Amino acid sequence: MEHERENIITSGNLFIDVFLGILGKTNATPEVCTKYLKKVLHAIFFLGHINKPQILPEDFIPDCLQRNLRKRCPQIFEQCKTHLPRQTPYSILLEFMAENDNVKDPQNFISQLANVNSSLWKKDRTIGSHPVANDFAFTASIIAYSCYKDATTNRILKIAYGSSMSCKGKVPRLIMIRISALYKWDKAISYAVCRHRNSPAIMFPNQVQCKTFSFEAQKCNFKRIPSCTDCEKLFKNEQPDPLSITDKKICLYGSLAETESVSNLLMCCPDLRNTTVSEQFDNQNPMNREEIEHIFTTQYQQQLISELRSLLNSRDFTVPEGEWLFYNPV
Repeated sequence: MEHERENIITSGNLFIDVFLGILGKTNATPEVCTKYLKKVLHAIFFLGHINKPQILPEDFIPDCLQRNLRKRCPQIFEQCKTHLPRQTPYSILLEFMAENDNVKDPQNFISQLANVNSSLWKKDRTIGSHPVANDFAFTASIIAYSCYKDATTNRILKIAYGSSMSCKGKVPRLIMIRISALYKWDKAISYAVCRHRNSPAIMFPNQVQCKTFSFEAQKCNFKRIPSCTDCEKLFKNEQPDPLSITDKKICLYGSLAETESVSNLLMCCPDLRNTTVSEQFDNQNPMNREEIEHIFTTQYQQQLISELRSLLNSRDFTVPEGEWLFYNPV
């Protein structure tokens, strides 16, 4: 248990250091950089707080930076105990890079993420200083992007990225999934995840494509992989991923990278979002968006809230009586 705790601390130290390096090279305004730095720090401190054994914010911050950070953003050190994040640290990093790096080609963007991942993995001097798995505490091993293409020219009109649920431990992962389903993902996506394999899939036009990549630490790159079998059942169009047909090493379990990328695509494409429907299922008519959201709200939302409260109470998090408190950097 102490070994796992030390791995999480090491991963948090590396993540903060790497993210500061990314901020130092960006063209984003100082205000935007400060906002995202606060979000990353709060998410890491929160995950440390709900870890067992608990990890203090000070454990993630070098002594030379603590005084400056406490002066610039003192609320983070306390609000990690009372306010929820909406995303994991890596999801925040991914959002920042996608919005501020101005990289149009997804392959170039994936290559940039591979360089980031290489910096986030510990080095093992016994095998020639190659990166090795850092228990995936804050590093996403799976990345996906979803895009909406012009039906005539095949040109990408919108693109959105997603990452695997990068946090360590079963309970923190369950907590972050419930936060995402309730307060981050598009509600049609949340509905599909809650129903899992028992639901009619969410249908997309052929212009929507999703591609998934797995990080290969020894090669320091992302390799294209087929979508997981869960996602193929949850999200459908008429053109299956050819890799799912030809690649025998199919991913059986969802990483939620595809889920986040599809949700983000719906969020940035109102026309696509408003026409979301389910497939025909058990001789029932397809549902439109309003019907999908209604079922999620009436059948699953309160259950998720109750589960989230129970999980947070088990980790000494201050659960409010009324509405949730979310961290909002100012």
